Amino acid sequence: MPLHWETFQSQDLLSDIADYRLSRPLVHTTSAVSQPWWSALVELQDISIREFEERAQSRFPDYLVIPVDYDADDRDRVEETQFVSIFARKPLLDAFNRHAADYSVIGLTLGATVAAADLHDVDTNDDDSNHRKIIEVPEGTVITAVIDDAIAFAHNLFRDGLVSSRVEFATILSASPEHLSQGRASGRSHSKAQIDALLQEYTTNGLLDEPAFYAAVGLVNARSKTLSAVALRRSHGTHVMALAAGYSMSNAPSNRPIICALLPSRVTEDSTGQNTLAQL
Repeated sequence: MPLHWETFQSQDLLSDIADYRLSRPLVHTTSAVSQPWWSALVELQDISIREFEERAQSRFPDYLVIPVDYDADDRDRVEETQFVSIFARKPLLDAFNRHAADYSVIGLTLGATVAAADLHDVDTNDDDSNHRKIIEVPEGTVITAVIDDAIAFAHNLFRDGLVSSRVEFATILSASPEHLSQGRASGRSHSKAQIDALLQEYTTNGLLDEPAFYAAVGLVNARSKTLSAVALRRSHGTHVMALAAGYSMSNAPSNRPIICALLPSRVTEDSTGQNTLAQL
């Protein structure tokens, strides 16, 4: 039988890894949705986020969500190259991967699938100055930023007064965004003013009602099927932040503010690190 050689022209893919992952059946998910959401990091070239979004939405309506952390200035700015975090469905990601030039995409890194219930498409014109606030600090200030799970950020070591927190900003990515925080694609954010107000509300006779405080910020939910490690006597995130930025409440310096992001425990339990891409 004669053999005939034929040159195989491979498809010009932006990312073979993304193509492979998008082609696999999602047996690890319980969602019945035929087109689940993915988190992804795209690298754009010579295009604004707004134009990129409009181009994608014109061809794949309702298949793209860009987090509201990108404000109007961010969205209008044209950079030579810029990395943008997005949430998108498979057909749109396939289009980025196979027809990258049509969208001015030069890089694509997939994160993990995201449950539709955890993803909220929001109006980016909402007045949510909380998460865009510029924190002004005096000269000599050292800001400590911590990313971990189960950070009990109302602990005495993170306060400089009974109802005054040293945490300037906290984002709880495992919390439902339905309350207390508007204009978020996922999670809840709390400024120092909001944290102090809750400390005031839940402190009685010099003692903080911790279960009520952490329920109010969305970190502990007794109705959830998942136990939050913050409800335990010890937690990893609290320990790490205490080592990094903890001070006695009676002797806390005024120039050591803290910002923190709390990851869902299911993310840190995955030792591969793959699920952190959906959050960071």
